[in-house]
Amino acid sequence: MKCPKCGRNVSKNRKRCPYCGQNLEAEREAHRLKRFGALAIVAILLAGSAAFVATARGLEGNPFRSGNQMLSSAVRSESREETASVSSSSDKVQEGQSIGEASAAASSEETGPEEAEKLTAELTEDQEITDLSGYSPVTVKSADATSVMPANDGSNIYRAESAVDGDEKTSWQEGERGDGIGSTLSLHFDREYRVRYIVMKLGNWRSDNLYRENNRPKTLSLMFGEESVQVTVPDEKKEVCVTLSRDVKASDMTVRIDDVYSGSKYDDTCIAEISVRGY
Repeated sequence: MKCPKCGRNVSKNRKRCPYCGQNLEAEREAHRLKRFGALAIVAILLAGSAAFVATARGLEGNPFRSGNQMLSSAVRSESREETASVSSSSDKVQEGQSIGEASAAASSEETGPEEAEKLTAELTEDQEITDLSGYSPVTVKSADATSVMPANDGSNIYRAESAVDGDEKTSWQEGERGDGIGSTLSLHFDREYRVRYIVMKLGNWRSDNLYRENNRPKTLSLMFGEESVQVTVPDEKKEVCVTLSRDVKASDMTVRIDDVYSGSKYDDTCIAEISVRGY
């Protein structure tokens, strides 16, 4: 061997260098410790690899089981946030649900529910009004209006409830000055319904003469909470059916007069009957 101090060749059995006196025994001990340390590191790496493979294959009775547990614990500690995120996502995958469906559901949750289709309405033809299968008249527990026309005899025959009493001879008549544009009639249901149709008899239906003499609604806004539609109806004494583009959840409905057909004698606007259909 060579002396680490002077570099001369020295017999491996000597304890000290005969040329410079360097302690060779201490040098040999330090060399052995370095070799032992390197071997120990290699052994630990091999044990860890073997434990990982055994775990992946689902083996039991692994001689490196305790080492594998330590390794797994360290990995879990270092990736706790990532593991929690993956666990949360995997919980959302229901039985029978594809990964694509789960991904779409997760994406939907991140971006929020899809915005509901904008509500629209159209008038239904006469022959279709009698065929509203699956939709029955909702129960109106009360009605109120922004104004009511006082009757000459002092009675309350033109009250809001007259528009939902089932009698076309009675009607709600607004009591504002002028044509009553902006006046509202509100119907309150006995529960929440899914509303689809609104059937109306607009104007004063007590007689043909009174129909022409009083204002008739021309354009109406139908409001269901935050959603609303506006419809324009023909000036004809016949039942009108408004069909919504989709079912609307509602526990009440407000009708607003936006425009009118002028009467030949009176400027009060009338609504004889309103029937809301839903389920």
